[in-house]
Amino acid sequence: MLRQNISALDHIICGVPDLAAARKTFTSLGFVLSPVGDHAGYGSHNQCVVFPHHYLELFTFYDRTAFPMHPMIPLVDRIGEHVLGVAYATGDAEAAHAALQEAGLSVPHPVFRQARHMKDDQGRVYEGDVAVGHLPPSLQPTMFSFVCQHFNRETMWRQEWIEHPNKINGLRDARLYTPDTATYQATKKAFTALFESAVNDERDDRFSVSIGPDTLIIEDYNAAVHGFDDGIFAAPEPHAFIGLITLTSPDLDETLRILNAAEPVARAYPDRLIIPARHAHGTVLQIVPA
Repeated sequence: MLRQNISALDHIICGVPDLAAARKTFTSLGFVLSPVGDHAGYGSHNQCVVFPHHYLELFTFYDRTAFPMHPMIPLVDRIGEHVLGVAYATGDAEAAHAALQEAGLSVPHPVFRQARHMKDDQGRVYEGDVAVGHLPPSLQPTMFSFVCQHFNRETMWRQEWIEHPNKINGLRDARLYTPDTATYQATKKAFTALFESAVNDERDDRFSVSIGPDTLIIEDYNAAVHGFDDGIFAAPEPHAFIGLITLTSPDLDETLRILNAAEPVARAYPDRLIIPARHAHGTVLQIVPA
């Protein structure tokens, strides 16, 4: 339905209870963060871990009274310190919404423009501007998602924010875990409607979705965690949630050294590094060779 309007994953929204604490966590892991960005009129702000084609958005509200009907407020209350959802990259948010309406679906509200005002420690100001179009809940019943069109990409994708001391240089996939068979089947049905033949069966309890060059992996939680040591994941959730993000590095040994410079948080395996959820604000970070 939207394959022609969505080109890739744009960014992943990580809910954090306190932006300053999240900044301290990710800085200690060797990431560079963009300046604090204020979402004008919405009472929320963020900082981002930027890669060449994606970013992780560390997001929280500082004033819920600014826009009390914000759709992410109940999501934050329900999910807490986890990934809140994903944004799909599009070159035309209005065309994406029109495609949904032509298919007979009711979109939650019209596409809207959202400004982001950033100011760094030296007083330099960066202004961002995106068009956002939320998807119908029927198409993403287990995950909050929207299409995102950037009008000035150079504001976010700046070289000084992309080069991280820990050598991590990209995002490979995100993994959505479902708590039971019914939720898994509902999720598969929704993604099939949204992305059609881009949905690929891998096992009875796992499928993937190809979104341009990017991948979302959907798995049964209980089956997925058997592949990891105890203590990697937070306690299981009664709802679907994105519990793991896979990043890439060209030098795992150097990445491990930097990740563990302040304290030993990352675990090394022959083919990957793992940062347990408790050390990354509720979401497992997996680092594999670039």
